[in-house]
Amino acid sequence: SAGGPAWAAGVYPGGGWEPGVLSTMQAVGAYIAAVGPSIKNTYASTAYITPGGATIASLPWGGVATRSIDDAYEYIHVLTPPTGNTLLLPPPADRKIFGSARLLANGQPVSLIQNSAGVRLTLQGTNAWSGVDTVIALTVAGAAPLDAPIDASAPILSPPASQSVIP
Repeated sequence: SAGGPAWAAGVYPGGGWEPGVLSTMQAVGAYIAAVGPSIKNTYASTAYITPGGATIASLPWGGVATRSIDDAYEYIHVLTPPTGNTLLLPPPADRKIFGSARLLANGQPVSLIQNSAGVRLTLQGTNAWSGVDTVIALTVAGAAPLDAPIDASAPILSPPASQSVIP
């Protein structure tokens, strides 16, 4: 069936763990705590829908997305980092408009540029992509009107001159 891994481990009768089990579970717990808001109490994204049967290698932009229950946040999970500091996403399928972006792990801002062609997310300063899962929290500011055109051939806009972006 679909879903994540199912792990089971327990202490030996009388106490103690098989070597490596406790430390591995503690490491997994620390990792889950760091990305918790993006995987707990969330739904599948309606902005960036993962194709059925997709593998990490076949994901169109190198990641998957989830959304908060109240739809206030979209979480972008970058599993295959792009070359450089910029990730380009297609226009959100549900026409969401995003107001801000930040790295979930450290709260640092991520440059966000959105137009009818898609979304451009650029890591700032010394921030770098994780080799496992970089999670970017996008704040949902609203949705484009249904009669607003989406031009997938338009280039994603450059940031205003006043906004610092690392190329």
